Amino acid sequence: MWVYRNRPLRGTHPIVLFDWQPSRHSDHPREFLKTFSGTVITDGYQVYHKLAKERRDLKVAGCWIHARRPFAEFIKSVGQDTARGSIAQEAYSMITEIMHIDNTFDDLSVTERKKQRQLVLS
Repeated sequence: MWVYRNRPLRGTHPIVLFDWQPSRHSDHPREFLKTFSGTVITDGYQVYHKLAKERRDLKVAGCWIHARRPFAEFIKSVGQDTARGSIAQEAYSMITEIMHIDNTFDDLSVTERKKQRQLVLS
């Protein structure tokens, strides 16, 4: 199953598409994304990086939720008290803050969102 979702802009609702395919072969996203130009935010699956190497108009970025997950799992496994002050807790907190700040840009245009990200998150 391949799942595609847009980033809703200016109060619009997200569109989520579930594309059932019998495999995780790169042909499936290659076909689906053939007319798309821009940045694809992914879970880190290498197929997307392969596609980006094939196409100059396609960029791949990592998903913050997927980046944060290993830290959350570590904290859960050792407990909040043990994790306090650890690098995992610090990384989890930083990613959470970045996500919170980024969500405040939802009503901005793509260009303005990029500008604000560079100003605030750098």
